Amino acid sequence: MMTEAEENRPLLAFVEATKTSFSYRIDTGLADHVFHTYLEKWAYDELWGAFITQYPDNPDRTLFIRSVLSEFGLEVVGPQTVTWNAGDENLPREGFANITGGKSYYALAATADPEKGEWTGEADAVEFVVPEPGRSSATVTIDLLDLQPELLESCITPDENIRFYFYHLFQKAVVDAFIAQFGQEAFENHIYEYGYCSDSPYTDLWRMEPGTEYLIAVLGVDLEGDVMYTDKAFTAPTHEPEVTVRLQPYENELQGYFAYENLELHVGLQNFGDVTHEQATWALLEQEQVDQALAMAGEGATLETCINEGYIYTMPIAPEWFEQIEQTNTFSYLFEGVAPETDYVFLFVTFDAEQNMVLGRGDATTPAAPTTGQTDPEYLAYLGSWRLEGQSTEDWTTPLAYDLTIEALTPNRSFLVRGWSKTDVGQEFPFVMNYDPETKKAYINAPQSLGTRNENGEEVEVVFAGMFVYGFTDALSIYVAPTYKAYEIRLNDNRLSFFPEMFRFEGQDYSFASLGYNGRTEAGYRTFEGDEYNPINFRVTRSPAATAVRRNAPAIRSAGRDCTRPAGFDFPASRTERATTVPADAKLPAAPGDPHRLR
Repeated sequence: MMTEAEENRPLLAFVEATKTSFSYRIDTGLADHVFHTYLEKWAYDELWGAFITQYPDNPDRTLFIRSVLSEFGLEVVGPQTVTWNAGDENLPREGFANITGGKSYYALAATADPEKGEWTGEADAVEFVVPEPGRSSATVTIDLLDLQPELLESCITPDENIRFYFYHLFQKAVVDAFIAQFGQEAFENHIYEYGYCSDSPYTDLWRMEPGTEYLIAVLGVDLEGDVMYTDKAFTAPTHEPEVTVRLQPYENELQGYFAYENLELHVGLQNFGDVTHEQATWALLEQEQVDQALAMAGEGATLETCINEGYIYTMPIAPEWFEQIEQTNTFSYLFEGVAPETDYVFLFVTFDAEQNMVLGRGDATTPAAPTTGQTDPEYLAYLGSWRLEGQSTEDWTTPLAYDLTIEALTPNRSFLVRGWSKTDVGQEFPFVMNYDPETKKAYINAPQSLGTRNENGEEVEVVFAGMFVYGFTDALSIYVAPTYKAYEIRLNDNRLSFFPEMFRFEGQDYSFASLGYNGRTEAGYRTFEGDEYNPINFRVTRSPAATAVRRNAPAIRSAGRDCTRPAGFDFPASRTERATTVPADAKLPAAPGDPHRLR
Protein backbone atom coordinates (compact mmCIF):
# COMPACT_ATOMS: atom_id res chain seq x y z
CA MET A 1 0.00 0.00 0.00
CA MET A 2 1.05 3.60 -0.68
CA THR A 3 1.70 5.85 2.31
CA GLU A 4 -0.27 9.06 2.72
CA ALA A 5 2.79 11.06 1.63
CA GLU A 6 3.11 8.94 -1.51
CA GLU A 7 -0.60 9.36 -2.32
CA ASN A 8 -0.32 13.14 -2.01
CA ARG A 9 2.85 13.34 -4.07
CA PRO A 10 2.26 15.25 -7.34
CA LEU A 11 2.24 13.32 -10.58
CA LEU A 12 4.98 15.51 -12.04
CA ALA A 13 8.00 17.27 -10.53
CA PHE A 14 10.94 19.17 -12.02
CA VAL A 15 14.32 17.58 -11.23
CA GLU A 16 17.15 19.61 -12.79
CA ALA A 17 18.30 21.49 -15.89
CA THR A 18 21.56 22.36 -17.59
CA LYS A 19 22.15 24.50 -20.66
CA THR A 20 21.74 21.37 -22.81
CA SER A 21 19.28 19.16 -20.91
CA PHE A 22 16.52 18.95 -18.34
CA SER A 23 14.79 16.22 -16.33
CA TYR A 24 11.39 15.78 -14.69
CA ARG A 25 10.04 13.01 -12.45
CA ILE A 26 6.82 11.09 -13.07
CA ASP A 27 5.46 9.58 -9.85
CA THR A 28 2.67 7.06 -10.34
CA GLY A 29 1.75 3.43 -9.75
CA LEU A 30 3.95 0.69 -11.18
CA ALA A 31 1.39 -0.31 -13.80
CA ASP A 32 0.00 3.14 -14.57
CA HIS A 33 0.22 4.42 -18.13
CA VAL A 34 1.29 8.03 -18.41
CA PHE A 35 1.55 10.35 -21.41
CA HIS A 36 4.12 13.12 -21.10
CA THR A 37 5.94 15.78 -23.12
CA TYR A 38 7.54 19.19 -22.76
CA LEU A 39 6.66 22.50 -24.42
CA GLU A 40 8.51 25.76 -24.80
CA LYS A 41 6.74 28.42 -22.72
CA TRP A 42 5.81 30.34 -25.87
CA ALA A 43 4.19 27.19 -27.26
CA TYR A 44 2.37 26.45 -23.99
CA ASP A 45 1.04 30.01 -23.83
CA GLU A 46 -0.02 29.95 -27.46
CA LEU A 47 -1.89 26.66 -27.12
CA TRP A 48 -3.53 27.76 -23.87
CA GLY A 49 -4.68 30.98 -25.51
CA ALA A 50 -6.22 29.02 -28.37
CA PHE A 51 -7.86 26.63 -25.90
CA ILE A 52 -9.58 29.30 -23.80
CA THR A 53 -10.76 30.97 -26.99
CA GLN A 54 -12.36 27.69 -28.05
CA TYR A 55 -13.77 26.95 -24.57
CA PRO A 56 -14.35 30.36 -22.98
CA ASP A 57 -17.00 29.02 -20.57
CA ASN A 58 -14.92 26.09 -19.34
CA PRO A 59 -11.17 26.80 -19.50
CA ASP A 60 -10.31 23.59 -17.65
CA ARG A 61 -6.52 23.14 -17.22
CA THR A 62 -6.78 19.34 -16.95
CA LEU A 63 -8.72 19.13 -20.18
CA PHE A 64 -6.16 21.41 -21.81
CA ILE A 65 -3.20 19.24 -20.73
CA ARG A 66 -4.91 16.12 -22.01
CA SER A 67 -5.66 17.76 -25.35
CA VAL A 68 -1.98 18.71 -25.77
CA LEU A 69 -0.81 15.22 -24.83
CA SER A 70 -3.29 13.60 -27.22
CA GLU A 71 -1.30 15.20 -30.04
CA PHE A 72 2.23 15.54 -28.71
CA GLY A 73 2.45 13.04 -25.83
CA LEU A 74 4.81 10.08 -25.40
CA GLU A 75 3.61 7.01 -23.48
CA VAL A 76 5.50 5.44 -20.53
CA VAL A 77 4.51 2.94 -17.83
CA GLY A 78 5.25 3.38 -14.14
CA PRO A 79 7.27 5.92 -12.16
CA GLN A 80 10.45 7.21 -13.74
CA THR A 81 12.69 10.19 -14.38
CA VAL A 82 12.55 11.54 -17.93
CA THR A 83 15.61 13.33 -19.29
CA TRP A 84 15.70 15.34 -22.51
CA ASN A 85 19.06 16.18 -24.05
CA ALA A 86 19.49 18.80 -26.76
CA GLY A 87 19.20 17.04 -30.11
CA ASP A 88 17.09 14.10 -28.86
CA GLU A 89 14.47 12.94 -31.35
CA ASN A 90 10.94 14.12 -30.60
CA LEU A 91 8.73 12.08 -32.91
CA PRO A 92 5.30 13.50 -31.98
CA ARG A 93 6.58 16.96 -32.93
CA GLU A 94 8.38 15.65 -36.00
CA GLY A 95 11.68 17.12 -34.90
CA PHE A 96 14.24 17.15 -32.13
CA ALA A 97 14.70 18.73 -28.71
CA ASN A 98 16.06 22.21 -29.44
CA ILE A 99 16.78 23.03 -25.78
CA THR A 100 18.04 26.62 -25.55
CA GLY A 101 19.64 28.25 -22.51
CA GLY A 102 17.78 30.95 -20.60
CA LYS A 103 14.36 29.85 -21.92
CA SER A 104 11.31 28.70 -19.97
CA TYR A 105 9.69 25.32 -20.51
CA TYR A 106 6.73 23.30 -19.27
CA ALA A 107 6.64 19.57 -18.57
CA LEU A 108 3.19 18.00 -18.94
CA ALA A 109 1.86 14.57 -17.89
CA ALA A 110 -1.48 12.79 -17.52
CA THR A 111 -2.52 9.22 -16.66
CA ALA A 112 -4.56 7.18 -19.10
CA ASP A 113 -6.00 3.71 -19.76
CA PRO A 114 -4.98 2.87 -23.36
CA GLU A 115 -7.13 -0.29 -23.39
CA LYS A 116 -10.25 1.69 -22.66
CA GLY A 117 -9.05 4.64 -24.68
CA GLU A 118 -9.71 7.15 -21.91
CA TRP A 119 -7.91 9.46 -19.51
CA THR A 120 -7.95 8.31 -15.88
CA GLY A 121 -7.65 11.10 -13.37
CA GLU A 122 -4.47 13.04 -12.87
CA ALA A 123 -3.01 15.69 -15.18
CA ASP A 124 -0.19 17.99 -14.20
CA ALA A 125 2.15 20.65 -15.63
CA VAL A 126 5.24 22.22 -14.16
CA GLU A 127 7.23 25.23 -15.37
CA PHE A 128 11.02 25.54 -15.16
CA VAL A 129 13.86 27.61 -16.64
CA VAL A 130 17.03 26.38 -18.31
CA PRO A 131 20.26 28.11 -17.10
CA GLU A 132 21.45 31.15 -19.02
CA PRO A 133 23.81 30.46 -21.93
CA GLY A 134 27.13 32.11 -22.67
CA ARG A 135 28.18 33.51 -26.03
CA SER A 136 29.64 31.00 -28.44
CA SER A 137 32.54 31.35 -30.86
CA ALA A 138 31.07 28.73 -33.21
CA THR A 139 30.13 29.92 -36.68
CA VAL A 140 27.31 29.61 -39.19
CA THR A 141 27.80 30.46 -42.87
CA ILE A 142 24.97 32.04 -44.90
CA ASP A 143 25.29 31.67 -48.67
CA LEU A 144 23.05 33.29 -51.29
CA LEU A 145 23.08 30.60 -53.96
CA ASP A 146 20.70 32.21 -56.44
CA LEU A 147 19.46 35.77 -55.96
CA GLN A 148 16.68 36.86 -58.32
CA PRO A 149 14.26 39.77 -58.10
CA GLU A 150 11.45 37.71 -56.60
CA LEU A 151 13.13 34.50 -55.47
CA LEU A 152 16.16 33.66 -53.33
CA GLU A 153 17.79 30.29 -52.89
CA SER A 154 19.88 30.37 -49.71
CA CYS A 155 21.92 27.82 -47.82
CA ILE A 156 22.83 27.94 -44.12
CA THR A 157 25.80 25.81 -43.06
CA PRO A 158 26.75 25.40 -39.39
CA ASP A 159 30.25 24.43 -38.32
CA GLU A 160 30.95 21.21 -36.38
CA ASN A 161 30.42 22.95 -33.01
CA ILE A 162 26.83 24.01 -33.71
CA ARG A 163 24.19 21.55 -32.47
CA PHE A 164 21.24 23.38 -34.06
CA TYR A 165 20.17 26.85 -35.12
CA PHE A 166 17.06 29.03 -35.59
CA TYR A 167 16.71 31.28 -38.62
CA HIS A 168 14.36 33.37 -40.73
CA LEU A 169 14.28 35.90 -43.56
CA PHE A 170 13.15 39.43 -42.67
CA GLN A 171 12.81 42.80 -44.34
CA LYS A 172 15.81 44.70 -43.01
CA ALA A 173 13.88 47.89 -42.37
CA VAL A 174 11.46 45.95 -40.15
CA VAL A 175 14.34 44.39 -38.23
CA ASP A 176 16.07 47.74 -37.75
CA ALA A 177 12.89 49.26 -36.36
CA PHE A 178 12.30 46.25 -34.10
CA ILE A 179 15.83 46.35 -32.63
CA ALA A 180 15.67 50.13 -32.19
CA GLN A 181 12.50 49.71 -30.13
CA PHE A 182 13.12 46.45 -28.25
CA GLY A 183 16.85 45.69 -28.51
CA GLN A 184 19.04 42.93 -29.94
CA GLU A 185 18.22 40.44 -27.18
CA ALA A 186 14.51 40.73 -27.93
CA PHE A 187 15.20 40.16 -31.61
CA GLU A 188 17.23 37.02 -30.88
CA ASN A 189 14.36 35.78 -28.72
CA HIS A 190 12.01 36.51 -31.61
CA ILE A 191 14.11 34.29 -33.90
CA TYR A 192 14.04 31.55 -31.25
CA GLU A 193 10.25 31.71 -31.02
CA TYR A 194 9.31 32.33 -34.63
CA GLY A 195 12.20 31.05 -36.68
CA TYR A 196 12.67 27.76 -38.45
CA CYS A 197 15.03 25.27 -36.79
CA SER A 198 17.58 22.88 -38.26
CA ASP A 199 20.49 20.77 -37.04
CA SER A 200 22.25 20.44 -40.40
CA PRO A 201 22.98 22.47 -43.53
CA TYR A 202 19.67 23.61 -45.03
CA THR A 203 18.68 25.15 -48.35
CA ASP A 204 15.57 27.33 -48.62
CA LEU A 205 13.61 29.16 -51.29
CA TRP A 206 12.25 32.57 -50.25
CA ARG A 207 9.75 34.84 -52.00
CA MET A 208 10.73 38.52 -52.09
CA GLU A 209 9.77 41.92 -53.42
CA PRO A 210 12.17 43.27 -56.07
CA GLY A 211 14.40 46.12 -54.91
CA THR A 212 13.76 45.46 -51.21
CA GLU A 213 16.55 45.07 -48.62
CA TYR A 214 16.42 41.84 -46.64
CA LEU A 215 18.24 40.11 -43.79
CA ILE A 216 18.72 36.42 -43.04
CA ALA A 217 19.18 36.18 -39.27
CA VAL A 218 20.54 33.07 -37.51
CA LEU A 219 20.63 32.21 -33.80
CA GLY A 220 22.90 29.20 -33.27
CA VAL A 221 23.22 26.91 -30.23
CA ASP A 222 26.53 25.07 -29.82
CA LEU A 223 27.35 21.72 -28.23
CA GLU A 224 27.87 23.38 -24.81
CA GLY A 225 24.52 25.18 -24.96
CA ASP A 226 26.02 28.60 -25.62
CA VAL A 227 24.55 30.80 -28.33
CA MET A 228 25.81 32.90 -31.24
CA TYR A 229 24.13 35.30 -33.65
CA THR A 230 24.92 36.15 -37.24
CA ASP A 231 23.09 37.64 -40.18
CA LYS A 232 23.50 38.49 -43.82
CA ALA A 233 21.95 41.59 -45.39
CA PHE A 234 21.30 41.94 -49.12
CA THR A 235 19.02 43.70 -51.56
CA ALA A 236 16.75 41.84 -53.94
CA PRO A 237 17.59 43.01 -57.47
CA THR A 238 15.01 44.78 -59.56
CA HIS A 239 13.71 43.39 -62.82
CA GLU A 240 15.52 44.70 -65.86
CA PRO A 241 13.32 46.67 -68.28
CA GLU A 242 12.31 44.34 -71.08
CA VAL A 243 10.47 44.50 -74.38
CA THR A 244 8.86 41.27 -75.57
CA VAL A 245 7.89 41.01 -79.23
CA ARG A 246 5.71 38.33 -80.78
CA LEU A 247 5.61 38.39 -84.57
CA GLN A 248 3.81 35.64 -86.44
CA PRO A 249 1.90 35.01 -89.66
CA TYR A 250 -1.78 35.90 -89.31
CA GLU A 251 -4.63 34.06 -90.92
CA ASN A 252 -8.38 34.56 -90.76
CA GLU A 253 -9.45 32.89 -93.92
CA LEU A 254 -13.16 33.64 -93.50
CA GLN A 255 -12.29 37.35 -93.66
CA GLY A 256 -9.83 36.98 -96.49
CA TYR A 257 -6.62 37.15 -94.47
CA PHE A 258 -3.91 34.61 -95.30
CA ALA A 259 -0.74 33.78 -93.41
CA TYR A 260 1.48 34.18 -96.46
CA GLU A 261 0.67 37.90 -96.77
CA ASN A 262 -0.12 39.09 -93.22
CA LEU A 263 1.87 39.35 -89.99
CA GLU A 264 0.35 39.97 -86.57
CA LEU A 265 2.44 41.84 -84.02
CA HIS A 266 2.12 41.88 -80.23
CA VAL A 267 4.51 43.97 -78.12
CA GLY A 268 4.71 44.05 -74.33
CA LEU A 269 6.80 46.34 -72.12
CA GLN A 270 7.76 45.16 -68.63
CA ASN A 271 9.54 46.74 -65.65
CA PHE A 272 9.81 50.29 -66.97
CA GLY A 273 8.16 51.84 -63.92
CA ASP A 274 6.91 55.36 -64.63
CA VAL A 275 8.93 55.74 -67.82
CA THR A 276 6.91 57.01 -70.76
CA HIS A 277 7.70 56.01 -74.31
CA GLU A 278 7.30 59.10 -76.49
CA GLN A 279 10.76 58.40 -77.93
CA ALA A 280 9.95 54.82 -78.92
CA THR A 281 10.59 53.84 -82.55
CA TRP A 282 10.16 50.72 -84.67
CA ALA A 283 11.08 49.02 -87.92
CA LEU A 284 9.86 46.02 -89.89
CA LEU A 285 12.70 44.63 -92.00
CA GLU A 286 13.47 41.61 -94.07
CA GLN A 287 16.24 39.49 -92.59
CA GLU A 288 18.35 40.26 -95.65
CA GLN A 289 18.20 43.96 -94.79
CA VAL A 290 19.30 43.26 -91.23
CA ASP A 291 22.23 41.19 -92.44
CA GLN A 292 23.31 43.96 -94.80
CA ALA A 293 23.17 46.58 -92.04
CA LEU A 294 25.26 44.43 -89.70
CA ALA A 295 27.84 43.88 -92.45
CA MET A 296 28.05 47.58 -93.21
CA ALA A 297 28.47 48.47 -89.51
CA GLY A 298 31.56 46.30 -89.31
CA GLU A 299 32.84 43.34 -87.37
CA GLY A 300 31.27 42.90 -83.95
CA ALA A 301 28.38 45.23 -84.73
CA THR A 302 25.05 44.71 -82.97
CA LEU A 303 21.55 45.83 -83.79
CA GLU A 304 22.00 48.60 -81.23
CA THR A 305 25.12 49.73 -83.13
CA CYS A 306 23.25 49.72 -86.44
CA ILE A 307 20.42 51.81 -84.98
CA ASN A 308 22.70 54.31 -83.24
CA GLU A 309 24.91 54.77 -86.31
CA GLY A 310 22.07 55.01 -88.80
CA TYR A 311 22.52 51.70 -90.62
CA ILE A 312 18.99 50.78 -89.56
CA TYR A 313 16.36 53.49 -89.66
CA THR A 314 13.51 53.27 -87.17
CA MET A 315 10.28 55.28 -87.29
CA PRO A 316 8.40 56.96 -84.42
CA ILE A 317 5.53 54.89 -83.10
CA ALA A 318 2.01 55.81 -84.14
CA PRO A 319 -0.11 57.83 -81.68
CA GLU A 320 -2.53 54.93 -81.22
CA TRP A 321 0.37 52.64 -80.29
CA PHE A 322 1.58 55.14 -77.70
CA GLU A 323 -1.93 55.47 -76.28
CA GLN A 324 -2.20 51.73 -75.83
CA ILE A 325 1.25 51.52 -74.23
CA GLU A 326 0.29 54.21 -71.74
CA GLN A 327 -2.87 52.30 -70.85
CA THR A 328 -1.72 48.67 -70.86
CA ASN A 329 2.05 48.59 -71.58
CA THR A 330 1.17 46.58 -74.69
CA PHE A 331 0.01 47.10 -78.24
CA SER A 332 -0.84 45.03 -81.33
CA TYR A 333 -0.84 45.62 -85.04
CA LEU A 334 -1.52 43.77 -88.27
CA PHE A 335 0.93 44.18 -91.16
CA GLU A 336 -0.83 43.49 -94.45
CA GLY A 337 0.64 42.85 -97.85
CA VAL A 338 3.94 41.35 -96.77
CA ALA A 339 5.78 39.01 -99.10
CA PRO A 340 5.24 35.24 -99.02
CA GLU A 341 8.06 32.91 -98.06
CA THR A 342 10.14 35.71 -96.50
CA ASP A 343 12.02 36.07 -93.20
CA TYR A 344 10.97 39.21 -91.32
CA VAL A 345 12.39 41.02 -88.28
CA PHE A 346 10.47 43.55 -86.19
CA LEU A 347 12.45 45.92 -83.98
CA PHE A 348 11.05 48.06 -81.17
CA VAL A 349 13.33 50.64 -79.58
CA THR A 350 12.67 52.50 -76.34
CA PHE A 351 14.64 53.78 -73.31
CA ASP A 352 14.74 53.12 -69.58
CA ALA A 353 14.81 55.70 -66.79
CA GLU A 354 18.57 56.27 -67.33
CA GLN A 355 18.06 56.71 -71.08
CA ASN A 356 19.66 53.37 -71.89
CA MET A 357 18.35 51.79 -75.07
CA VAL A 358 16.07 48.78 -74.59
CA LEU A 359 15.57 46.78 -77.76
CA GLY A 360 12.88 44.21 -78.48
CA ARG A 361 13.05 41.87 -81.45
CA GLY A 362 10.59 39.48 -83.04
CA ASP A 363 11.16 37.15 -86.00
CA ALA A 364 8.71 35.43 -88.31
CA THR A 365 8.71 33.69 -91.66
CA THR A 366 5.72 33.88 -93.96
CA PRO A 367 4.75 30.63 -95.66
CA ALA A 368 4.73 30.17 -99.40
CA ALA A 369 1.65 31.21 -101.32
CA PRO A 370 -0.52 28.28 -102.36
CA THR A 371 -0.05 26.87 -105.83
CA THR A 372 -2.67 25.37 -108.06
CA GLY A 373 -2.50 21.68 -108.77
CA GLN A 374 -3.86 18.35 -107.75
CA THR A 375 -5.59 18.17 -104.38
CA ASP A 376 -3.84 15.81 -101.97
CA PRO A 377 -5.72 12.54 -101.44
CA GLU A 378 -4.82 12.94 -97.77
CA TYR A 379 -6.62 16.28 -97.76
CA LEU A 380 -9.69 14.74 -99.36
CA ALA A 381 -9.70 11.93 -96.79
CA TYR A 382 -10.60 14.41 -94.05
CA LEU A 383 -13.82 15.41 -95.80
CA GLY A 384 -17.17 13.94 -94.82
CA SER A 385 -19.31 13.17 -91.80
CA TRP A 386 -17.81 12.37 -88.43
CA ARG A 387 -19.10 11.49 -84.96
CA LEU A 388 -17.63 13.04 -81.80
CA GLU A 389 -18.31 11.09 -78.59
CA GLY A 390 -17.07 12.02 -75.12
CA GLN A 391 -18.15 12.97 -71.61
CA SER A 392 -19.87 16.21 -70.67
CA THR A 393 -18.28 18.70 -68.29
CA GLU A 394 -21.68 18.84 -66.58
CA ASP A 395 -20.46 16.01 -64.36
CA TRP A 396 -17.53 14.57 -66.36
CA THR A 397 -19.55 11.36 -66.77
CA THR A 398 -22.68 11.95 -68.82
CA PRO A 399 -22.14 11.07 -72.51
CA LEU A 400 -22.02 13.97 -74.97
CA ALA A 401 -21.95 13.55 -78.75
CA TYR A 402 -21.83 15.80 -81.82
CA ASP A 403 -22.35 15.01 -85.50
CA LEU A 404 -19.62 16.85 -87.40
CA THR A 405 -19.22 17.67 -91.07
CA ILE A 406 -15.86 18.59 -92.56
CA GLU A 407 -16.09 20.56 -95.80
CA ALA A 408 -13.46 21.86 -98.16
CA LEU A 409 -12.54 25.53 -97.76
CA THR A 410 -9.28 25.98 -99.63
CA PRO A 411 -7.96 22.72 -101.12
CA ASN A 412 -4.69 21.60 -99.54
CA ARG A 413 -4.96 24.45 -97.01
CA SER A 414 -8.12 24.46 -94.91
CA PHE A 415 -11.53 23.03 -94.03
CA LEU A 416 -14.78 24.23 -92.55
CA VAL A 417 -16.03 22.18 -89.59
CA ARG A 418 -19.72 22.27 -88.69
CA GLY A 419 -21.64 20.74 -85.80
CA TRP A 420 -19.32 21.20 -82.81
CA SER A 421 -22.29 22.16 -80.66
CA LYS A 422 -25.60 20.95 -79.26
CA THR A 423 -27.29 24.00 -80.79
CA ASP A 424 -27.48 25.64 -84.21
CA VAL A 425 -24.39 27.74 -83.39
CA GLY A 426 -22.17 24.93 -84.65
CA GLN A 427 -23.98 24.85 -88.00
CA GLU A 428 -24.42 28.59 -88.46
CA PHE A 429 -20.84 29.45 -87.49
CA PRO A 430 -18.46 26.73 -88.73
CA PHE A 431 -14.85 27.09 -87.65
CA VAL A 432 -11.68 26.69 -89.70
CA MET A 433 -9.42 23.66 -89.45
CA ASN A 434 -6.11 24.00 -91.29
CA TYR A 435 -4.22 21.38 -93.30
CA ASP A 436 -0.44 21.05 -93.60
CA PRO A 437 0.44 19.59 -97.01
CA GLU A 438 3.94 18.72 -95.80
CA THR A 439 2.95 16.60 -92.80
CA LYS A 440 -0.56 15.70 -94.00
CA LYS A 441 -1.84 16.61 -90.55
CA ALA A 442 -4.54 19.10 -89.65
CA TYR A 443 -4.57 21.65 -86.85
CA ILE A 444 -6.96 24.10 -85.24
CA ASN A 445 -5.87 27.64 -84.41
CA ALA A 446 -7.74 29.74 -81.89
CA PRO A 447 -9.36 31.96 -80.91
CA GLN A 448 -11.51 32.32 -84.02
CA SER A 449 -13.99 35.18 -84.27
CA LEU A 450 -16.75 33.81 -86.47
CA GLY A 451 -19.32 36.59 -86.60
CA THR A 452 -22.16 37.98 -84.54
CA ARG A 453 -25.67 36.85 -83.73
CA ASN A 454 -28.56 38.71 -82.17
CA GLU A 455 -29.77 37.38 -78.84
CA ASN A 456 -32.69 39.15 -77.26
CA GLY A 457 -31.80 42.36 -79.05
CA GLU A 458 -28.11 42.20 -78.13
CA GLU A 459 -25.31 41.66 -80.63
CA VAL A 460 -23.13 38.81 -79.37
CA GLU A 461 -19.80 37.93 -80.96
CA VAL A 462 -19.30 34.22 -81.61
CA VAL A 463 -15.82 33.04 -80.62
CA PHE A 464 -14.47 29.51 -81.02
CA ALA A 465 -11.54 28.86 -78.70
CA GLY A 466 -9.55 26.37 -76.68
CA MET A 467 -10.93 25.37 -73.29
CA PHE A 468 -8.91 24.23 -70.28
CA VAL A 469 -9.27 23.17 -66.65
CA TYR A 470 -8.61 26.15 -64.39
CA GLY A 471 -9.33 26.21 -60.68
CA PHE A 472 -11.56 23.87 -58.72
CA THR A 473 -14.61 23.64 -60.93
CA ASP A 474 -16.09 21.16 -63.38
CA ALA A 475 -16.63 23.87 -65.96
CA LEU A 476 -13.83 24.63 -68.41
CA SER A 477 -12.35 28.09 -68.91
CA ILE A 478 -11.81 29.81 -72.25
CA TYR A 479 -8.19 30.62 -73.13
CA VAL A 480 -7.92 33.94 -74.94
CA ALA A 481 -4.53 35.06 -76.23
CA PRO A 482 -2.93 36.00 -79.53
CA THR A 483 -3.39 33.28 -82.12
CA TYR A 484 -2.31 29.88 -80.82
CA LYS A 485 -2.52 26.28 -82.00
CA ALA A 486 -5.01 24.45 -79.78
CA TYR A 487 -5.01 20.96 -81.30
CA GLU A 488 -3.12 18.92 -83.87
CA ILE A 489 -5.19 16.32 -85.68
CA ARG A 490 -4.00 13.13 -87.31
CA LEU A 491 -6.10 10.97 -89.63
CA ASN A 492 -5.85 7.27 -88.85
CA ASP A 493 -8.14 5.33 -91.21
CA ASN A 494 -11.62 6.16 -89.93
CA ARG A 495 -10.56 8.05 -86.84
CA LEU A 496 -9.36 11.60 -86.18
CA SER A 497 -6.91 11.71 -83.29
CA PHE A 498 -6.86 15.06 -81.46
CA PHE A 499 -3.62 16.00 -79.68
CA PRO A 500 -3.93 19.01 -77.34
CA GLU A 501 -1.18 21.62 -77.25
CA MET A 502 0.55 22.75 -74.06
CA PHE A 503 0.64 26.39 -73.00
CA ARG A 504 1.80 28.44 -70.01
CA PHE A 505 -0.63 30.61 -68.08
CA GLU A 506 0.04 32.50 -64.84
CA GLY A 507 3.31 30.65 -64.39
CA GLN A 508 1.72 27.18 -64.71
CA ASP A 509 1.68 24.67 -67.56
CA TYR A 510 -1.68 23.62 -68.95
CA SER A 511 -3.01 21.65 -71.88
CA PHE A 512 -6.30 22.06 -73.68
CA ALA A 513 -9.16 19.80 -72.59
CA SER A 514 -11.64 20.74 -75.30
CA LEU A 515 -12.80 23.33 -77.81
CA GLY A 516 -16.00 25.32 -77.63
CA TYR A 517 -18.17 28.20 -78.74
CA ASN A 518 -18.48 31.24 -76.50
CA GLY A 519 -20.38 34.47 -76.78
CA ARG A 520 -18.59 37.74 -76.15
CA THR A 521 -20.11 41.08 -75.22
CA GLU A 522 -18.78 44.15 -73.46
CA ALA A 523 -19.54 42.33 -70.19
CA GLY A 524 -17.18 39.50 -71.09
CA TYR A 525 -17.56 35.89 -72.18
CA ARG A 526 -20.51 33.59 -71.67
CA THR A 527 -21.79 30.28 -72.93
CA PHE A 528 -24.72 29.94 -75.30
CA GLU A 529 -27.94 28.49 -73.96
CA GLY A 530 -27.87 24.77 -74.64
CA ASP A 531 -24.08 24.77 -74.97
CA GLU A 532 -23.14 25.27 -71.34
CA TYR A 533 -20.96 22.15 -71.28
CA ASN A 534 -18.02 20.91 -73.34
CA PRO A 535 -16.98 17.44 -74.49
CA ILE A 536 -13.91 16.00 -72.76
CA ASN A 537 -11.99 12.76 -73.29
CA PHE A 538 -13.59 12.70 -76.70
CA ARG A 539 -12.87 10.64 -79.80
CA VAL A 540 -13.89 11.40 -83.36
CA THR A 541 -14.71 8.58 -85.78
CA ARG A 542 -16.16 8.53 -89.26
CA SER A 543 -19.91 8.17 -89.38
CA PRO A 544 -20.87 4.70 -90.68
CA ALA A 545 -22.92 5.99 -93.57
CA ALA A 546 -20.68 8.93 -94.32
CA THR A 547 -19.72 10.01 -97.77
CA ALA A 548 -17.17 12.64 -98.64
CA VAL A 549 -18.60 16.12 -98.95
CA ARG A 550 -17.89 17.67 -102.32
CA ARG A 551 -14.49 16.13 -102.91
CA ASN A 552 -12.35 18.39 -105.09
CA ALA A 553 -14.82 21.14 -104.28
CA PRO A 554 -13.83 24.72 -104.97
CA ALA A 555 -12.87 26.94 -102.09
CA ILE A 556 -15.71 28.35 -100.01
CA ARG A 557 -15.43 32.02 -99.17
CA SER A 558 -17.09 34.16 -96.56
CA ALA A 559 -19.92 36.27 -97.93
CA GLY A 560 -18.85 39.41 -96.12
CA ARG A 561 -19.94 38.24 -92.69
CA ASP A 562 -19.65 41.02 -90.12
CA CYS A 563 -16.86 39.75 -87.85
CA THR A 564 -15.67 41.55 -84.76
CA ARG A 565 -12.74 40.93 -82.45
CA PRO A 566 -12.25 38.25 -79.80
CA ALA A 567 -10.97 39.38 -76.42
CA GLY A 568 -7.27 39.03 -75.93
CA PHE A 569 -6.19 41.02 -78.93
CA ASP A 570 -7.57 43.09 -81.78
CA PHE A 571 -7.53 42.37 -85.46
CA PRO A 572 -9.20 44.07 -88.41
CA ALA A 573 -12.94 43.86 -88.81
CA SER A 574 -12.41 45.01 -92.39
CA ARG A 575 -9.57 45.13 -94.89
CA THR A 576 -8.96 48.80 -94.14
CA GLU A 577 -8.94 48.78 -90.34
CA ARG A 578 -5.70 48.09 -88.48
CA ALA A 579 -5.63 46.81 -84.91
CA THR A 580 -3.72 48.67 -82.24
CA THR A 581 -4.75 46.98 -78.99
CA VAL A 582 -3.72 43.84 -77.10
CA PRO A 583 -5.14 41.61 -74.40
CA ALA A 584 -5.24 42.33 -71.75
CA ASP A 585 7.13 36.49 -46.76
CA ALA A 586 9.73 38.51 -45.62
CA LYS A 587 8.40 40.42 -42.65
CA LEU A 588 8.76 39.70 -38.96
CA PRO A 589 6.15 36.99 -38.31
CA ALA A 590 3.34 39.09 -36.93
CA ALA A 591 1.52 36.66 -34.67
CA PRO A 592 1.82 33.22 -33.09
CA GLY A 593 0.39 30.35 -35.07
CA ASP A 594 2.90 30.00 -37.87
CA PRO A 595 2.27 26.34 -38.87
CA HIS A 596 5.90 25.33 -38.49
CA ARG A 597 6.20 26.43 -34.90
CA LEU A 598 4.83 23.37 -33.06
CA ARG A 599 6.52 20.86 -35.31
